[in-house]
Amino acid sequence: MFKAIFKKIALSLVTAGFLMVSLVPLASAGGSISTPSIVTPVMNQVLTDYPRVLTVWWGSASGAASYTLEVACDFCASTRTKWLNPTYYNTPSNNHYYEIGPLAGDNQFRVRVRGVGADGDTGQWSDPVYFSFKTSAAVVNSITIKSNPAISSGSYDADNGVVNVNTGDTVKFYGYITGETASDGWKWDSSKLSCTPGSPFDSPLVLTCESIASGSGAVWLNANFKNNQQISSNVIYVKSASKEIVPPKASIVTPVMNQVLTNYPRVLTVWWGPTGGGAVSYTLEVACDYCASTKTKWLNPTYYTTDSITHYWEIGPLAGDNQFRVRVQGTNAQGTKGEWSDYVYFTYKTEATYTPPTPPASNPVLPPAGYEDKVLTNASNYKNPFPDTSIYAAEGLAAAELYRRGVIGGYADGEFKGYKNVNRAEAAKFLMLARYGDVADYKNDGKFWDVLDGQWYTKFVVAAYKFGVISGYPDGSFGPANNVNTAEFLKMLTLAFSIQTNLPYTYYDVPTNAWYKPYVGAVQKYNLLPDRNWNYLEPGKAMTRKDVAIAIYQYLQNR
Repeated sequence: MFKAIFKKIALSLVTAGFLMVSLVPLASAGGSISTPSIVTPVMNQVLTDYPRVLTVWWGSASGAASYTLEVACDFCASTRTKWLNPTYYNTPSNNHYYEIGPLAGDNQFRVRVRGVGADGDTGQWSDPVYFSFKTSAAVVNSITIKSNPAISSGSYDADNGVVNVNTGDTVKFYGYITGETASDGWKWDSSKLSCTPGSPFDSPLVLTCESIASGSGAVWLNANFKNNQQISSNVIYVKSASKEIVPPKASIVTPVMNQVLTNYPRVLTVWWGPTGGGAVSYTLEVACDYCASTKTKWLNPTYYTTDSITHYWEIGPLAGDNQFRVRVQGTNAQGTKGEWSDYVYFTYKTEATYTPPTPPASNPVLPPAGYEDKVLTNASNYKNPFPDTSIYAAEGLAAAELYRRGVIGGYADGEFKGYKNVNRAEAAKFLMLARYGDVADYKNDGKFWDVLDGQWYTKFVVAAYKFGVISGYPDGSFGPANNVNTAEFLKMLTLAFSIQTNLPYTYYDVPTNAWYKPYVGAVQKYNLLPDRNWNYLEPGKAMTRKDVAIAIYQYLQNR
């Protein structure tokens, strides 16, 4: 909005009969606000306090509702241009002082102030006052972490410098550095903590950490000062305990309420929904209505306990054409049991007499298959290629499927030996055969200094390199005899089958900055490791032949 723009209007009647308007403009808007003057600091004052923080005082200006302070540095900018890019501070009221700083280095500065009216009009700037900082003689280098970190939950032992939290909790640390540093920064134990530093220009320095694994981690500050002194702060330890999650109530999916079943023998696979976290095993209770010899209702129920977090269990053969009921309960790693699910009732009505079919004298051999073929989900009618596995179990079925695809063979005694660890060369072979059936007779030609030409594994390792599945170690080796751990195998499997990366997961032991993080979500999408806890991946655990066979089988089945 404009003020009135005329101070005086003079009207004159001239001889020619015209009306002449004489206009005299008002003074500028700033004229109604007087000019303040700087009181502190005084002209050319030399200051030695550190950090370089200064309270500027000035005399009041009539008509001012607030003030704007301008502070500039002589040659502080990277371009070394005099008084470049001044900083402006606006007071929120008509206070006649303002604290500025910390200012940059032992340099010359200048400051000036002007009043600001309630309507936003500005007065004239005061004369600048020049001052300098000379702190080098007074500065004592020091570095410390504040002794009371902010904790989302948990406790702090100040006497021993220990923060006690649960995994998943957040801790915020505050650090202070006194002195001129060439470089500084937070340090922490990345295997236990996932941390994000705040702005390096903040005071205090801030570090926000999340506890990602149980055990003891550490946080500290390092600084390299311009006088070549190196100092580390006090260390604060973060001790994390596994957070107990009590499994919530589960629900039976199959059978449905009051379902009537007619299959014989009376064997039923009970399925239930996941409880949403915390459960590492489940207990299934099955009871029969008047099945006991005493004809007592629901007497002596049978309990089945799963050895993993699989959400199904085969029960039976059940006793007679009767009514049954079933419910399920989750148990966490600490042994705490969750709430039982609601009962589901079902009934068997089979034929009065039943003669099972006579099994064939000898089962046929497993038919060969390739990458595009569907996997067998039931191989009970075929001859088991491995005498040390059960073709009815997950390990035996997976081993048999990969056997018929030409991926995995047995040892000299014919056994599968699923308990044996898989090395990196074997992992490359299994994945190349599972994906491509076979590979060309590639030569190493010095690509990996520890991979010799003419070995059984050479072509598989080189093929995996050419297809982008492996890259080797930084020293140029591949480590063919090294056991392949879970994290390494998941990366190899993901790249071999071109599986989508960065899928969601629920693992507590996968740090947010882990190199293998993009590959772990595939485990839960395809249920690659059904024997593992869905809250703890164990990325450093060695993969066995059983693990590898089941993982490849599960992907081929669920892709």
